[in-house]
Amino acid sequence: MFPQIRSSQSSTSNGLLANPDKGLELLLENPHSVEVKYLDQIYEVRIPQVGRFVLNHGLKLRLKKKFDPKEIYLTAMQLIFILDLLAGNKELQDEALNDFFEIRPPVLLREFRDNLKQNGPGSILWESAQKLYFNLYPTAKIVQLNSWYWEFQKEIAKVIQQSKTDSSSQK
Repeated sequence: MFPQIRSSQSSTSNGLLANPDKGLELLLENPHSVEVKYLDQIYEVRIPQVGRFVLNHGLKLRLKKKFDPKEIYLTAMQLIFILDLLAGNKELQDEALNDFFEIRPPVLLREFRDNLKQNGPGSILWESAQKLYFNLYPTAKIVQLNSWYWEFQKEIAKVIQQSKTDSSSQK
């Protein structure tokens, strides 16, 4: 239960009056169960699907009009999560794209695609994320990231188009 707040008050993300992150519902829908062994005990841990994790971070790829270095860094970290999972791992990318078919409402995928388009190569966010990525992976090449980006854009467009045709055929 969350305390009532007046409409003029903004919700807080810290303390006892904190509201959960809006993307939390997206992450917790249909999680995978994984067994983890810790101190000779086996625990079942539920983790989000790769596609939902990527989508959640992709929906946070927005910068305000006034560029704040801290905001750029924090938003670039959202892009790093996506690049780290998908740019070098074709299997995870395919799994994420398959997960995207289950996302409802489909407008979330279009918003994700638009965020990626707006913050793609040449943008301040992309350049910041690229610097962070190359710090993590010094052997990576700019060409690899850019080609991954354009191929991923094509794949997302296919998923969006297919989900449109699937939803119209179900009607």
